[in-house]
Amino acid sequence: MDIIDKDKLRDMIKHQRDLLSQPIDFEQLEKDGLLKKIRKSGVWYEATNINLLPEHVKAQILEMSTGTNGAKVKFKKVKRTSF
Repeated sequence: MDIIDKDKLRDMIKHQRDLLSQPIDFEQLEKDGLLKKIRKSGVWYEATNINLLPEHVKAQILEMSTGTNGAKVKFKKVKRTSF
């Protein structure tokens, strides 16, 4: 691996780290019709079109499967902090 490849890899890792650090506004995504919470679980959502999700949201999908109305996607449980 030469220096150019190492630099490109570093940039890719930094970009992925930046995507993973961005919070997901689930409420807004539901209002926009991009995600719909599956009632039985707090971490599973239906996504009618994965391609319309913001890049940082797609980067944080842990699991994906076929659902009745599109893809079912699972995200890491978000810990809520109290102030």
